[in-house]
Formats: sequence, C-alpha cells, structure tokens
Amino acid sequence: MQAQRTLLWMVLVAAGLLGAATVQAQTTVVVDNGLGTQVSSLQTDPGQPDNVNVPILGGELLMISANGTLTAFSDFGNPAQGPIGSGNLGGTAWVPSGPPGEGGGSVAVTDAFAGSNGAGALFLVNPSNGQRTLLSDFGNGWQGLGENPVGVAYVSGPSGQGGTLYVVDKNSGTGHNGAVFAVDPVSGNRIFLSDFGNGSEGPGGVNPIAIAAVPAGVLSVFGASGGLVVLDDVEGLHSEGSVFTVDFQGYRTYLSDFSISTEGLTIPGPQAIAVVPTLRGASIVVTDNLGGTNSQGALWGISSSGVRTLITDFGVSSQGPQGITPSGIAPTIDGSGNVLVTDDFGDQLPSQAQIFLVTPGGQRSIYSRCSVARLAPCRAPMAITQY
Repeated sequence: MQAQRTLLWMVLVAAGLLGAATVQAQTTVVVDNGLGTQVSSLQTDPGQPDNVNVPILGGELLMISANGTLTAFSDFGNPAQGPIGSGNLGGTAWVPSGPPGEGGGSVAVTDAFAGSNGAGALFLVNPSNGQRTLLSDFGNGWQGLGENPVGVAYVSGPSGQGGTLYVVDKNSGTGHNGAVFAVDPVSGNRIFLSDFGNGSEGPGGVNPIAIAAVPAGVLSVFGASGGLVVLDDVEGLHSEGSVFTVDFQGYRTYLSDFSISTEGLTIPGPQAIAVVPTLRGASIVVTDNLGGTNSQGALWGISSSGVRTLITDFGVSSQGPQGITPSGIAPTIDGSGNVLVTDDFGDQLPSQAQIFLVTPGGQRSIYSRCSVARLAPCRAPMAITQY
C-alpha cells in the first residue's frame, strides 16, 4: 500500500497537482463569508419603521490545523492586509510559486463584486501573513474583459512551473451566459478561454458557478490530457443544471445533464465541483444542498460517461454526522480519494457550521466544527482548498 501511495504521489507531482513537499505536510484553507470586518451594509426596508441595517462583512480566510483548530489569517475587510473585498468571496485554489518540492505559494480567492465598479476581483493571499494583492481586477478593462468571477482553478505548466489560473465568470460572455477566462498568475491579465454564449465553441451555458482542473497525466474524461470541468446550476434539458468539460482550446462538451434520467438521479441544488485523483484515475464530485433525505444535502459522483451516483446522503445518520447545506468541496492531497466538504448549516446562530471529511465509500466524519469554542473562529464556511 505504501508503494501504491508513493506511486500516486509521483503521478500527481508530475501532473502539477501538488508539490513534492506535500507528501509529508498539508494545509487546509477555508473561505468564510460570515467573518471579517464590516465593509458595507444592507437596508432591508429603507425609510420604513421595520427597516434593519444589516452589516456586510468582508469575509476571512481560515487555516485548519491537524486537530481541527481554525485560525483566521486574512480579513478581507481589513485594509491593512491589502485591498478589501465586497463580502462575496467565492472559489479558492492553491497557486504554487515554484517547482515541485520547493514549497511556497499563494491562495487564490474570487470575490464576485470587489474591484473596480463592483465587477469582481481575483485576489492572491500570502498564507504566512495574510497579506493580499489584487491580481486581476475584473472592472479594469486594461487587464481584459470580465464581470462577476465566482470560481477559480489552477493548472501547473511543464515541470510544475509557468501555470495558469482559470476563472469562471457567471455573467460574462455573449448574452451574459458566462465564460471561462485564462488569467496570467503574474500580470493578472485575462483572455477569453470559453464563451458560454457562443455556440461555435460547443453547447451553451446559462449560469456557470464552479470550476475544477483535471491535470494532464491523470486518467479522466480527457484521457491522459488535461482540461477543465465546469458546473452550471441552470443549463440542461429542463434547466436543472449540468456539467461541461472544457479543453484548453476552449471547446465545450456536455458531460452530464441533470435533467436526463438515464444518466442518474437529478441533482437539485448543485453548489461546487471538484476533481479527485486516485490510483484508478480521476473522479468528479459535486456537492448538492437540496438533495438527499429531507433535502439535507448530498455528494454525487460523476463518471467519465456522465453517469451520476450518490456518494453520501447528509440526511442519513448511518453514513456519519448529518449536514444541512453542503457547499464547498476539495480533495485531500494524500491520494486517499477523500474529500473535504463545508456546510454552513443555513447560517444558524450560534453557528452550527461544520467541515466534513467524506471517504470514497460515503462515510462522513467531522474535520472541524464551528460550534466548538476552542476550534473557533468559524461561522459560514463556503469554499475550501488543501495544499
């Protein structure tokens, strides 16, 4: 078994999915939209007696230690740590700064309404001190087009260097049907990779909300070639959502249409998508906050032929502690096939939010939870990554 794990690690390093140093250590980062310094406010009923001034917090990034303790390290409402956010943090990904084995890097985070004219932004965050830089301002036309980025994935170049960030934007493109941009990780300049409103590039989309990378060298829906998978929560035969594959030339194909019953049960509330490399190849997983028993959520697997299978039902206690609103997802980097899933529990107060670890067989355990004071801070974990 150790030899198999070592082989998998070598494949993942060669594919650019992780650095050599991570075979011994791992760091988990959570995006929490329920924390941080206030950046704005919302009037619920302006000018009326029942009006309530609701504070909008900037959000924070948290690290999870081996014992589940959460430590905040970047407050997106604190200008001392860099440009502030809008309170709409979204997807996250790890961006290595050097070749495998040398360590170092940044955490990439999207904010749908930060940046110039509220058009969104892609930030890079130094995990050692929480300092942020605004890598790509989606309201700055000098860096390219764009509007409302919501998800991000990173693909390493040859030998783990010279990679590219891929950002899914739910309002860009022809007809505002969404787009995927390739973003230079140094300059922040953006170019269209795939316009979901342009039928010449493949089937059209409506509202792409999440993205994940399939590294080259890991057997998957792309064979041994790399590519991207994009989750759209509206597109499909009956507007119930779908998953697209997108190659690095920007051409799209349907992988799974949630309206087609021959491909499996419908996923009623798709939230996020991840690619999980294993010794048998890469599997695709999707979180669902409306499926499962009592609509408590579910985790689905999607095969290379687009067939959907239920991995875990968050309303079934025999599979582990129950959830309510699973959202963000990321594979662990140990090659086990396990995934981490965030659940904000409907933003209940005091927060009952949890981060689950889910095995390939669907068994759940608690990785960290917000209701335990010694593990705080934590309130509304929405996205997660591990490196």
